[in-house]
Amino acid sequence: MSTIRLVTYNIRHGKGIDGAISLGRIAQTLKNINADIAALQEVDKHLPRSFLKNQAKAFARLTSMHYAFAPNIRFFKFFFSFGNAVLSKYPIAQSGNLLLPGQKERRGLQHCTILLPGGRKIYLFNTHLGLSTQERRIQIEALVKKIDRVPYPVLLAGDFNCAPGDNELILLSQSLEYAADYPVNTFPSHGAHFPIDHIYVSRHWLVTDVFTYPSTASDHLPLVCNLQLKPNML
Repeated sequence: MSTIRLVTYNIRHGKGIDGAISLGRIAQTLKNINADIAALQEVDKHLPRSFLKNQAKAFARLTSMHYAFAPNIRFFKFFFSFGNAVLSKYPIAQSGNLLLPGQKERRGLQHCTILLPGGRKIYLFNTHLGLSTQERRIQIEALVKKIDRVPYPVLLAGDFNCAPGDNELILLSQSLEYAADYPVNTFPSHGAHFPIDHIYVSRHWLVTDVFTYPSTASDHLPLVCNLQLKPNML
């Protein structure tokens, strides 16, 4: 199995550090990275602030990738929405969304079954956790319950709003492995010193590299992970 390049990227609805909204810059960043699969957070659909664009669909067109959108917040009879999205060079066989518990902004756990060449299924989870420790703790509990029911290779990516060593992530580390050897700073993009965007993997994966890609197309840096299925898991 050749290497898969997974990216997690909080795109802030395409708003760069210059204040301008540009889907083209986000798409070009993903193309420069040569992402095979991208987990995106803070994605708009038909919101006025981003010129009524269906951003996930636009990214799919600009990058020639498959896509799935998972709205967490809906407005005006569901026409406007905001949430997470997955882009993939490989077919997305199934997608869904688990709304996570919390008292503040609605958060979700997007889940997609992706078909690799040869028909091998992998399961990708994409999330953006809450701002408070208490919220993240209960969201992690719900997330782990969902992940632990999946029988095939799992990838979890997203904006966790906390560092990998924080207490609320202890439960998660009992189910999945943190992909990097050390915390990787991803925020803010113009001088990153907070490690809040993460990738976790199941035992099926061999991670060969984790790094950030320089970009000012959002206030976060894209986090990139090169990985492949272990030979005995094929």
